[in-house]
Amino acid sequence: MSAVQHDAIRQTVRQRYTHIAENEGCGCAPSCCGGPDNDSAATSQSVGYSAADTTVVPDGANMGLGCGTPLAIADLKPGETVLDLGSGGGFDCFLAAREVGATGHVIGIDMTPAMITKARGNAEKGGYANVEFRLGEIEHLPVADGCVDVIISNCVINLSPHKAQVFADAFRVLKPGGRLAVSDVVAFADLPDDIRNDPTLLTGCMAGASSIADIGAMLGAGGFEQIRIRPKDESKSFIRDWAPDKPITDYVVSATIEAVKPGACTCCCSDTDTPTLRQASADDLDAIRSLLSRCQLPGEDLTEASLRHFSVLASGRRIVGVCGIERFGSDGLIRSLAVDPVLRGRKFGEQLVAACESAAQDIGIERLYLLTTTARDYLLRLGYADVARESAPDGVRTHPQFRGLCPASARCLVKRLQ
Repeated sequence: MSAVQHDAIRQTVRQRYTHIAENEGCGCAPSCCGGPDNDSAATSQSVGYSAADTTVVPDGANMGLGCGTPLAIADLKPGETVLDLGSGGGFDCFLAAREVGATGHVIGIDMTPAMITKARGNAEKGGYANVEFRLGEIEHLPVADGCVDVIISNCVINLSPHKAQVFADAFRVLKPGGRLAVSDVVAFADLPDDIRNDPTLLTGCMAGASSIADIGAMLGAGGFEQIRIRPKDESKSFIRDWAPDKPITDYVVSATIEAVKPGACTCCCSDTDTPTLRQASADDLDAIRSLLSRCQLPGEDLTEASLRHFSVLASGRRIVGVCGIERFGSDGLIRSLAVDPVLRGRKFGEQLVAACESAAQDIGIERLYLLTTTARDYLLRLGYADVARESAPDGVRTHPQFRGLCPASARCLVKRLQ
């Protein structure tokens, strides 16, 4: 898509949301914008906001424009700096301001001058000293590098003609360890041309939706880790009303989108603050895969079910160590041993191996096998011994790591458990 086409889309969107700002808001539905019967409070409650959320903000701040509640996944803390992409009348900004408190700061970005004027007026009415609104495009944020703790957005990124640039600039302004917490419309099936090319459905938050796979790929290419995209099938109940004459719910759904900018671990790297060892859960899958990728280890074969006998080291929301076992009768495969590089040298690897060995004994495993390209000497010190790959039991050798995930140069080791 050319720069001229990008500008044409932005102008169409800007005109639509200027009209919304000047006509006291509406939901995303093309049929309701500017309508006299619009109830923004009811619309927001239908997508997940509480009744209290809709009453604590200044009148006119809630314009019924969301498709979910990004604050429900943002995990905001007092003192944090929050950036809202496409802040509209300021609804989510004002709710965020209550969570970060007087020591925190909230910045709203919107490309529509009428929305900025409206939001600033709402902030003045509500006396929000820790909230500001800036005019700008979400592809080119008027925000300094590395100064934001959390980015939120609600049903806006789908409107951008250059989403990869949105995620790239979001990455730029986040601090190391900063979080992305977005609610947006995503596509789970290819949109037909009559929907994709409909300008009303574009400005109505539907035709511009990217596929779940494409969003994940753009976030990964932008540098993000711990990417988690969760479609919400229940959202079809309200998205259906946005375009009642189109089978729109055959193609799109609302989703939460989470990601983290990697960086130095400030929460767990001191000598006095130690990560917690616990059993892995299904919710850890994306974070585990991300850690394995950083450590150049395979993890694409992992599933939620395979985490049943995995242990992790966790510091807050961050997974900084992992190790697991997979069972084949009385034999087992120890795998995915990884520790965040900034934490190495503190014997966390030994702690993880010991946890896996204990778990293996608890379920009747007598021998643990593994493959490694880099940790042979380390594991020999922990009691493992070299063994020929072909001597491993048939069950173990059927595992994907033996059948190609690990290179032929990987050494095979074994340990008999007491």
